[in-house]
Amino acid sequence: MEPRSSSSALNRAQREFSRLEPRIPAAGTVTGRHLNHLGARLASDHEVAWWQAMEKLRERFERAMAQQLARLGLSGSMYLALEQLALNAGELCIAEVAEKIRLSPSSTSRVVDRLVREGLAVRQPGVDDRRSVHAAATEQGRTLYEAARPAYRAALAQALDESWYAADSADERRPPRRRLAAAGG
Repeated sequence: MEPRSSSSALNRAQREFSRLEPRIPAAGTVTGRHLNHLGARLASDHEVAWWQAMEKLRERFERAMAQQLARLGLSGSMYLALEQLALNAGELCIAEVAEKIRLSPSSTSRVVDRLVREGLAVRQPGVDDRRSVHAAATEQGRTLYEAARPAYRAALAQALDESWYAADSADERRPPRRRLAAAGG
């Protein structure tokens, strides 16, 4: 068997691309959509502006949440982990908590460790697999979660209010669903 040269592999790749090329739209606008050189859709200016507004909203929410939850001795990550533990009657594997709160398992493990130190959660070996680590909210943890939930929602309401009323125009002050409907989205 003859060894394949890199030039023959390149030639095959070029032939394959030229075979597909007619199906790939040219860069530019096709039927009102912006495309890159590979034919993938690009976000419109309106979508980029919407995304930037959502990022500002997220920043406002995180700032307001940190202020509200700090009064109760919780960080945002602690609240989210405690919420998952309190809402699930039994125990959750640390990996499940991590997935639900969108943190890495190692970061979630550190958050749960802090909840355990504060008496808000307990760690337990898994029932079916003793190598896995599970956590559950304590009664004190469930009580604190119930007290913190209104603070979390107040932070969200504050961020939404600030984003709607801090907007530059009356159109931007409309709630997002109305803005999207008005824009045809």
